[in-house]
Amino acid sequence: MELLEILIIFSAFIILYDIYNIRAKKKTTFLDNKLPVISVGAGFIILSYLYFAYSFLTNNYRLKQVFQYSSSTLGWSEKLYASWASNAGSWLFFAFVFAAGYLIIRFMLGEDEKNFSMYQFFDVFLLFMVVVLIIQNPVESLSYTPSEGMGLNPLLKTPWMLIHPPVVFIGYTLAIYSLGLTFSKAESKPRLTRGMAALAWLFLTIGIALGGLWAYEVLGWGGYWAWDPVETSSLVPWLTLTAYFHLVSQLSGQKSA
Repeated sequence: MELLEILIIFSAFIILYDIYNIRAKKKTTFLDNKLPVISVGAGFIILSYLYFAYSFLTNNYRLKQVFQYSSSTLGWSEKLYASWASNAGSWLFFAFVFAAGYLIIRFMLGEDEKNFSMYQFFDVFLLFMVVVLIIQNPVESLSYTPSEGMGLNPLLKTPWMLIHPPVVFIGYTLAIYSLGLTFSKAESKPRLTRGMAALAWLFLTIGIALGGLWAYEVLGWGGYWAWDPVETSSLVPWLTLTAYFHLVSQLSGQKSA
C-alpha cells in the first residue's frame, strides 16, 4: 500500500475522531487549542491531491491515473486539468476543494459549540467523500513505471476543461456549505446562509453556462443542452437554490406586511 493510500485511509479515522469529539462535546483542538483536530484529516486530503496533481505535471506514470490520462506531449495546463479528467480524479479534486474550504470555515468560526452540529454535518459529508476515494483509489500505483502515458481524450483538450469543472465543483461545495450552515445555532446563521447560497448559485450559473458553451462548440451535441447526467447534476442544485431565494423573499415580504 502506497503512502498516499495510507494518508487517505488515515484521514477517515481522523474525521471519525472529530465526529466523536463533537457528539461527546469534548475538546476538538490540539497544540494548546490552536488547531482543530479535523485540520489533520483535511490536510491529508489536501496533500493527497497536491501530490496527485504534481505527479501529472512531472509525468509520474507510475500512478495509474497519470498513465491513463496524461502524456509528455501535453502542456502544463493540460496536465493539470487531466488530474480531474477521470471519475476518480474528479472525486479527489472535489474532496480537495471541500476540505480546503471546510478548514477556512473552521478557522474563521472557531470551535464554538453553537457550530458543532454544522461541523458534524461537514464531517459526515467529508467522510462520505473519503470512503468514495478509498473505493475508487485514484492514487493507485502500477507495479512498474511506463516510459510514456496513454494521453488525454482529444475532446478534453480544451480551455473549457481548465475552467468549467473547477467552477462547478466550487458551486457544489458552496451549496453544501450553505446547507450545513442551517444546522448552526449562531446568531449570524441567516446572513451567512444566504450569502453562501448566493455564491453557490452564482458559481453554478457560471458553470452551467460554460458547460453549455463547451457542449455546443467542442462536443458537437447539436445544442447547448442535452440533459447529460453531468449537466443535470448541476441543474438540480441550481433549481433548488433558485427556489430557496424565491421562498425566502416571499416569506420576508409576508413578515414585513
